[in-house]
Amino acid sequence: MTAVPMRLNLKLAVIGAFAFTCAVLSGTANAAPSAWRCDNGQELVGEFTPKAGQLRMGDQSWSLQRVRDVGEARYVDRRKGATLTMARSQAVLTVKGQPSVGCKLVVRALEPDAMAAGRRAQPPER
Repeated sequence: MTAVPMRLNLKLAVIGAFAFTCAVLSGTANAAPSAWRCDNGQELVGEFTPKAGQLRMGDQSWSLQRVRDVGEARYVDRRKGATLTMARSQAVLTVKGQPSVGCKLVVRALEPDAMAAGRRAQPPER
């Protein structure tokens, strides 16, 4: 692959992550599914609205409520002691009694297998 398409793919990934974060922060998103690849090797999967979210990693799951925060989207599950903080394409999951886990947003259309197969990104289902 040449350098030009790689730069284009990176720009598209950044634009997609930025658009998602803007939608979450502005309160215009409907239950938007998201996935992050975390530094512990697991995938973090969630669906979010401007006020709440459902999140799971492995066999753990959380029901989160959005809380006010300057510059970041932050959701908490006070009952289970979990906090998810999102900024741009990054997320950090903190669960009481466990080390924090850093994660990066997964853009499925830019995954290596999707690129190799020549699949195009599909618009979200409504």
